[in-house]
Amino acid sequence: MSEWDQEWHRRFYGLDYYESVRDKLSEERTVAEVEWLTRVTNSQPPNRIVDVPCGFGRHVAVFGSLGYLVTGVDLNPEFIAAARARCQRMYGVELHVGDMRRALPGPYELCLSLYHSFGYFDDRENAAQLRDWTSQLTRGGHMVVDVWNADLIHAAFRPDHSWKTPGGLRIDEHRTLDRSTSRLRIDYVYTYPDGRTSSQVAWFRLYRAAELEDLAWQAGLIVDGIYGSLRGEPHAPTSTSTVVVCRRP
Repeated sequence: MSEWDQEWHRRFYGLDYYESVRDKLSEERTVAEVEWLTRVTNSQPPNRIVDVPCGFGRHVAVFGSLGYLVTGVDLNPEFIAAARARCQRMYGVELHVGDMRRALPGPYELCLSLYHSFGYFDDRENAAQLRDWTSQLTRGGHMVVDVWNADLIHAAFRPDHSWKTPGGLRIDEHRTLDRSTSRLRIDYVYTYPDGRTSSQVAWFRLYRAAELEDLAWQAGLIVDGIYGSLRGEPHAPTSTSTVVVCRRP
């Protein structure tokens, strides 16, 4: 596998990515995820929440509408602009263009890293990122990390995968997995209905549940539960996600 590009995320999360996922991320799905997140962490408005990275603000908007004080952070200015448009006139919502490796001062009762947004960097930086955001949690505050299930990817690895969105965008993926380091590289080719094409490369450090537990412990967190989705399904080898719910004691 070629050398890891530590800054790949600066290029990857743009229009191609947005067009490929937007049909999957319905309002109904987001509301259900927020309902579960508040229940499993026993959160109540006006608790302070930070969503990092927040993308185009789908969770921020729902939390804001419920009366939470929400901070969203994302590196992409266009995503933050979209989030601001979605959250306009909502009291207590703050949105910042920023690098998720640099924690914004809290304190927060809940810190979220959702939709496989953890593991972009090498092990040292990933661990430092978790520690830095943990330091901004209140005592008893929660951290939720939602990533792909590494066990499933290792067990059922496919180097090539293609799919289409309802709008006709075709996505071709070529995957390379280094099993010794649990690093996944995905080369994407996007083909639009009018024939336009573009390509992107993404890199992920895949973490097994036990590894995430260890990272959480090193950051000063207690793991309260591990789930298979953001709706609280039990975690299993066939789960598509690993959702770790942690608490700062």
